Amino acid sequence: MLITISGESCTGTTTLARSLSKELSLACFLAGELFRELAQEHNISLESLISSKWHDFHTDTLLDQKIIQLFDQQNVIVEGRLSGYLAFSHHIPSKRILLVANSESKAYRLQTREGGTFAEALVSVTARDQKDWARYQTLYGISKSIEKDWYSLIIDNSKLTAEETLHRALAHIHSS
Repeated sequence: MLITISGESCTGTTTLARSLSKELSLACFLAGELFRELAQEHNISLESLISSKWHDFHTDTLLDQKIIQLFDQQNVIVEGRLSGYLAFSHHIPSKRILLVANSESKAYRLQTREGGTFAEALVSVTARDQKDWARYQTLYGISKSIEKDWYSLIIDNSKLTAEETLHRALAHIHSS
């Protein structure tokens, strides 16, 4: 069984992926960890790789290739902004979960995790998501307006706890 967990920044994708991995005893691959592996493989700092992704789409292509290779494994969870889209577009049978949250909830999560003011967090999370979608439009010709078509479950966790989000995901995974 392949499970993908996708969502914009600060929607709880990493938390859900790790919780599902523990609950289901499945291997879990996180886009952030794959990104770190790419930096090591190319002998560059993580900071250099992160800054290059805004200018050089080659980084996105390499990360997407790594994610697609993971789809060949059995019983795995793959977390990443576009992991669900990639499974959908490559016709890979999977449970594709999208986490969404309102801007205020995402900003609160970012502020709690990294500090600063709520206003700074709101600007940061909004700008990051806008930049990401601009890249996805350029790279794949996709937009946020159609993303919900790619998923078998969408959870708005703006007002849910991590446990409530986990329970909704588990119910979906255990359904036919």
